[in-house]
Amino acid sequence: MVRRLVEVAKAADQKPTGLATIVDGVGPMYLADLKEALAVVGPCFSQIYGQGESPMTITVLPKAIINDTARTLYHERLASVGVAQSMVQVAVHDAQGRELPPGERGEVCVRGDVVMTGY
Repeated sequence: MVRRLVEVAKAADQKPTGLATIVDGVGPMYLADLKEALAVVGPCFSQIYGQGESPMTITVLPKAIINDTARTLYHERLASVGVAQSMVQVAVHDAQGRELPPGERGEVCVRGDVVMTGY
């Protein structure tokens, strides 16, 4: 939907008006798409991440961080899902259940009252 909004704005050669916030969910937007959307639509984006068992409550990348171009590792932050919400604990584990250091690939594990208790 964001790409479609960007394409329409580019075709009309004008920024959309009246948009305060666009929330993108599930995972991070592709970095190139987010950078283009910021340039074409403006600084109205926020990103959230969740799972079916913890709907949209795991992490957030707020507009303040997205729009702070002077922030350390700015482009790396844009490509992320943000920071953990205060009501959850988040860690990435390996196949044996051990917590991995930052930057390693593994399973995202979340604990907190907002996470469903089971199926």
